[in-house]
Amino acid sequence: MTKIITLGSINIDLKKSVTVDRVTQLTQTYPWFPSRGETVTIGKTQPQLDENIEEQYYGGKGANQAVAAATGESRTQLLGMVGRDENSYDLLKHLQSTGVDTDAIQQVTAPTGVAYIYVEPDGSNRIIVV
Repeated sequence: MTKIITLGSINIDLKKSVTVDRVTQLTQTYPWFPSRGETVTIGKTQPQLDENIEEQYYGGKGANQAVAAATGESRTQLLGMVGRDENSYDLLKHLQSTGVDTDAIQQVTAPTGVAYIYVEPDGSNRIIVV
């Protein structure tokens, strides 16, 4: 059996659908607001980001890759970091349930990462990682 080691982000993904007008408002409020298809990282969450969350997922590019590899029946280990908060416990349980080895994931004092995923009517997205 092949062993795959993945290094990358481990987040809670928060998805919301937005209109073109709402994207325009957010872009005017936050000059750093991502362009279509872009992912940006910011230091702390902003008040308007938490409005109208529709769905929550387990995510992060590293975590998603590790889950995909484990689903393909490879021995998969994920290297990354999560916080010592409630989100981290749920994330670790989820990863373990998919067959991902989480022994190399470090728990740090910072909160677990959160990604806000804005989906426009045409399906394009803009992602903000905190």
